[in-house]
Amino acid sequence: YRAFLAQQRLSDSQVRQILGAGLARRLLITPVAASGHAPLGMATVYASMLLEERSGEAAVIPAEAFRAGLQPSDSQLQQYYGANHARYMVPEQRELRIARIGPEQVAGLAATDQEVMAYYNANKATYAPSDTRSLSQVVVPDQGIANAIAERAKGGATLAAAAAPAGANAAVTTLADQTRQAYAGVAGDAAATAVFTAGQGAIVGPIHSDFGWVVVKVDSIKAGSGKTLAQAKTEIAAKLNDEKRKGAIEELVDKVQNALDGGANFTEAVAAAKLPVTTTPLIASSGLARSDPSFKMPPELAPVIQSGFQMAQNDEPEIVTLSNSAGYAVVAPAEIVPAAPAPLATIRAQVAGDWINDQAMQRARAAAMQIAAKASAGMSVAGALKGLGVAIPPARPISARRIQIATAQGPVSPALKMLFTLSAGKSSLGAIPEGGGFYVVKVDKVTPGNAMVQPNLIAQVQGELNQAASQDYAEEFVAAIKRQLKVKRNNSAIEAFRARLATSGG
Repeated sequence: YRAFLAQQRLSDSQVRQILGAGLARRLLITPVAASGHAPLGMATVYASMLLEERSGEAAVIPAEAFRAGLQPSDSQLQQYYGANHARYMVPEQRELRIARIGPEQVAGLAATDQEVMAYYNANKATYAPSDTRSLSQVVVPDQGIANAIAERAKGGATLAAAAAPAGANAAVTTLADQTRQAYAGVAGDAAATAVFTAGQGAIVGPIHSDFGWVVVKVDSIKAGSGKTLAQAKTEIAAKLNDEKRKGAIEELVDKVQNALDGGANFTEAVAAAKLPVTTTPLIASSGLARSDPSFKMPPELAPVIQSGFQMAQNDEPEIVTLSNSAGYAVVAPAEIVPAAPAPLATIRAQVAGDWINDQAMQRARAAAMQIAAKASAGMSVAGALKGLGVAIPPARPISARRIQIATAQGPVSPALKMLFTLSAGKSSLGAIPEGGGFYVVKVDKVTPGNAMVQPNLIAQVQGELNQAASQDYAEEFVAAIKRQLKVKRNNSAIEAFRARLATSGG
């Protein structure tokens, strides 16, 4: 309990206060909420509404059917473009100057034969012949027990038999093909030194380690072969090359940074380090170029783009660390083009297409309104479609019960929803998502539901109404208490408490 209090940053009195307040709320609100009850007659009416069935007609008026013959004039195109500038905004674009400092700039550096030999001589122990050993060992906490085990093992007993009298705390473990370094990590340097100077079959110990007293048997020894200078040359050269090239990269970075710190501009700083410079075309912050769709920035230069778009025109160039050990890059903006609408001449076809789509939608809307008006005046939707003079899909019958919408697991067709918002004989229209056109729905017949034939539905609806009424009663009761007691929120105290939680990590 104390650990819980410490974790939650609460005192015992605070917990008791919280529990007491919760019990008080339950004692106050439960009787009020329990009185929420919907009469059977009300539930029957709602259940009957769910069983109401409607049928009618629906038709789709696609905008595509009204595109024929639409072609904007220059003045119409200019007017539409002017009224919809925001639609054609081009984000800010920048040309970035980039000078990379990475493996490609230092690829020519390589270790000399003399450096390879010097490294080999300085690390002869690494390349000297070494053996691996398979070991059996037992670790016990008491030196006296360890001495007894060692004596029995040295007297000819197996290590397992020698350890058996010590009981379960003296289990024997085996370690196969151990190098001296690996075993030192397990038992410590003292034990590793003793074990790797002993012969095959020898009993070593007891030796004190971090885990207790160790008795070890050398089960087998595999002699290892070392590496001559010729054999190790490739490995050493690769290691030294990597170190030299990393050091050279860091030297170049320091050289550029020192130049920048001394007041040099981008051109001067990269020239001092003899770095090649590339300049991107105008690109957006995404790295894409409007003028060249095939242009792609290398993925490792993503941090360069981010930094390049955060800099002002006259800011000092930045040295950016690249991902995946790709090195560094010096970046500075060469040109900045603010966000602005694309010139009409460069997007004329796009604007013309948008104008045609807009006009087609207007025509489709006018046609849908005409159909809906005729249908509401008594004509069938199918009959109203005949006077359009445009080839569109025929009207289709539509019918459903309200309960199908209430219990649908997925999205419900907008036309089906509209069927239950109109009175019999009436028609209306709605927009198809994503500018596809419009749909028209007419209600031909409304058949009232009779929940008396489905008593289980009445009981279900009554339960749902009871639950809703209980929740409403509880909320109204709490609101009435607040009004009666003139409760007010102490916003300053609330914010102070929130800030205290944030700073304490709660």
